[in-house]
Amino acid sequence: MEKEGFSKLTQNVSVLLGQTVTANVQLQTGSVSTSIQVEAAPPLLQTENANLTTVYEQKEITEIPNPGNDITYTAQTAAGVLMSTPTLGGYGNFTAFGLPGTANLFTIDGNDYNDPFLNLNNSGSSNLLLGNDDISEVAVVSNGYTGQYGRQASVQVDYTTKQGTNGLHGDMLYNWTGRYLTANDPINKLSQQAAGLPNTRPFENNNQWAASLGGPVIKNKAFFFVETEGIRYIFGSNATTYVSTLAFQSYVLGKVATIHPTDVPFYNNVFSLYNAAAARNTPTPVDSSCSLSHRRDRSGSGLS
Repeated sequence: MEKEGFSKLTQNVSVLLGQTVTANVQLQTGSVSTSIQVEAAPPLLQTENANLTTVYEQKEITEIPNPGNDITYTAQTAAGVLMSTPTLGGYGNFTAFGLPGTANLFTIDGNDYNDPFLNLNNSGSSNLLLGNDDISEVAVVSNGYTGQYGRQASVQVDYTTKQGTNGLHGDMLYNWTGRYLTANDPINKLSQQAAGLPNTRPFENNNQWAASLGGPVIKNKAFFFVETEGIRYIFGSNATTYVSTLAFQSYVLGKVATIHPTDVPFYNNVFSLYNAAAARNTPTPVDSSCSLSHRRDRSGSGLS
């Protein structure tokens, strides 16, 4: 800042998402040839309001371990936040200061990003809010009783997204996890041992990707930014299958032959499947899998 007849003043102020910042600027009279540079660090205490805010910038968002690239996962490293479990309510991905997960509020660029029915962070079959590669800053606000917050009683998680600039920029990422990188589930391992089966890890194949690109449309006036992100995973699971005994088979076929003789061929086909089973009267773990996928795309532009 400068004015004729006053000394030039330069003051750096860090403005973080979800926080109120005050900059006291006072010009001193002096020679115009005098140059004074002042660098001020953010205050240790926030005295403007009673909000408790934890801010994550781009570098922190990128480097925090984030399984699934779920954007709600960042908040779990904030003060007072615990991962949600059945004993803590079981709803939502996390609770804060003892309040239920249904009391959390998520906004992206000021727009509501909650589930429209249950006030949860559900966004599809995978219960993930994708778009971590699209986020530039996150503010986790607790005790948010100032005028800009409302509706929900627990944590307000505010996200701001990346924007296009005068320079072309972007990134790409891809993560893969399969059965060769994971250990066998302990319950599945015990079931296999009890049934006399080899220790076999169920099939798993998890793919996750993201890519973004931003740049100018008209320099200093219009910009574009596009981002795509998705996850597709196949998780192995175990289940218990019971096969009928020979005594049960004989009883059923005898009754069917007496009451509904025409149904005997059908029951013979059913019991032939049981007869081909590896074991009888013994719980046998079955390698089943669950495949789910989720995808998120975003594009935007800004004018100045």
